[in-house]
Amino acid sequence: MPPPSVTEIKSRLKGYRFGDLAARDVNALLTNFADLKAADKLQPYVHHTGTTEQLLEVIGTIPVVVKGKWGGDMVWGGDMVWGGDMVWDGDMVWDGDMVWGGDMVWGGDMVWGVTYNIPIGIWLGLDHPHKSPTVFVKPTYDMCIQQTPFVDQNGKVYLPFLAEWKHNSSDLTSLVQIMCATFADKCPVYAKPPPGRAPLSTPTPSLAVTLPRPWEGTQAMGHLP
Repeated sequence: MPPPSVTEIKSRLKGYRFGDLAARDVNALLTNFADLKAADKLQPYVHHTGTTEQLLEVIGTIPVVVKGKWGGDMVWGGDMVWGGDMVWDGDMVWDGDMVWGGDMVWGGDMVWGVTYNIPIGIWLGLDHPHKSPTVFVKPTYDMCIQQTPFVDQNGKVYLPFLAEWKHNSSDLTSLVQIMCATFADKCPVYAKPPPGRAPLSTPTPSLAVTLPRPWEGTQAMGHLP
């Protein structure tokens, strides 16, 4: 489904001082990131001062290729069939079958990337785009915030791009692109562990686009932390 038109978005921006510019910025963002949506109507946003404004929120997920590393040497040749259980260093349980075919030589460190969909919310102030938006990582019920230098314990995002926002050169599409690159190095969320298990300090990549749960055996060989 195509994103709403500039005219349709502008009709939602009651009270915005630069509605046409804001609508164009939102339309471009939704065109480039199909999993983001603009709310159908303005929502109450409570500032840290306690004041409330009716603002537009853009919500959804952004694709983040989270990086990981494997260190050490390993040589793998031919085919292997794996069935049953494997426990890895006390942190991951593998239950099920795996088939690996072909040759692989692994030496030193290797970096791989797995795409996760990170949920976010972008609040546009009434002066947008003349002032920077407010951005949050919005974990779902099965996620926890991973505090990083760019995301606080409440999920609020802090980036130099936001601090240095310039209305004539900054835009939402560039903001989200920078978030994708930043979160790739420091993922801001991880999957909640089952009751009785301590959370992992960093997410463990899997082949799924949702956050990994190492205890459920969603890993594939070659993607171990």
